[in-house]
Amino acid sequence: MLKENKREEITKNIEKREALVEQVADGIWRIGVELPQNPLRELNSYLIKGKENERDLLIDTGFRREECREALFAGLRALGSSPDQLDILLTHLHSDHTGLAREAAGADSRIYISGIDLAILKDGFTPERPLRLAAQFRAGGFPEDEMKKTQALNPAVRYKLDQVDDRFVPIEAGWKYTVGDYTLEMIRWAIISTACAWPESIRSALPCRDTGRRAIMQRASRRCWHTMSGAWRRRRRCLPNIRA
Repeated sequence: MLKENKREEITKNIEKREALVEQVADGIWRIGVELPQNPLRELNSYLIKGKENERDLLIDTGFRREECREALFAGLRALGSSPDQLDILLTHLHSDHTGLAREAAGADSRIYISGIDLAILKDGFTPERPLRLAAQFRAGGFPEDEMKKTQALNPAVRYKLDQVDDRFVPIEAGWKYTVGDYTLEMIRWAIISTACAWPESIRSALPCRDTGRRAIMQRASRRCWHTMSGAWRRRRRCLPNIRA
């Protein structure tokens, strides 16, 4: 958790920062979350506003670093929302999507994520996880110094979620969440790249793939689909479909 003096400093920066928000559909707003020194440049976070006395829903959060924190909270502030009045949906486990989940959630918030991804997140905090990763790097021929450098500089490691707590809720296919005029339903979809199963009717308004990476990931997923093992090919993730 943030120390009080650090929290006050961030609050002042948020109040001064100009929020990058745009309405993409009725009741749905995009919050641009800066990803410093990253080729993706920006994360698309979305806020779906609830009706009166309903909670808002925040979709994805950004890296756990100051620039992302300021951008996300400035956006929430500009849209009249706050951690105490929202729940969070994480589309997948990557650090640029999950890093700020605990900070963006209030004490009574729920943080929804697929059961598969939640299990992987939890495994990431076990002492065995870095040892297994190191063994995989060595088996792949990584020099020891390069392996250590990669681990030290990798933003997915440096700015990842700090821990998982009891606000995290695993969800599976068939799970539904209604907010405002929309109902989100989780579906199973075989996937290896980062994408969300939005229906075609509003997919253009909600580009849920990582910014600037759609064409790259589509090409990569076509190539990888033919080379990955049968076990990996059968892996399923739960991803959100949204209906008005």
